[in-house]
Amino acid sequence: WCRGGVPPKATPPHAAEIPLGPLVEYRRYSIGAHLLQRGMEWARSTGCRRVYNSVPETNDLAISFLQENGWRVEAIRNDHFMIDGEPVDEIMLAADLGGPAPVAER
Repeated sequence: WCRGGVPPKATPPHAAEIPLGPLVEYRRYSIGAHLLQRGMEWARSTGCRRVYNSVPETNDLAISFLQENGWRVEAIRNDHFMIDGEPVDEIMLAADLGGPAPVAER
């Protein structure tokens, strides 16, 4: 799945969120890279210049995947998520559009 959307008004009008997540059984087939590329193309076509994504700090695969595709950590919100009854930090990542094309998933 991939969902593109312009966040609430508090976010700059030139930005979009691109959360995505291929099902576990379909990982390692470059589906995530294609979803990311399509999401970034959609954001560009709407005039966005930056894209954002937030993930729990426990999602090492997503964080490394996004970083390998030119995304960078912009902020960390402490104890934002509750996973299995435990507080988990939120890692907020961003990318400027016009960067490199997504690489194959790991």
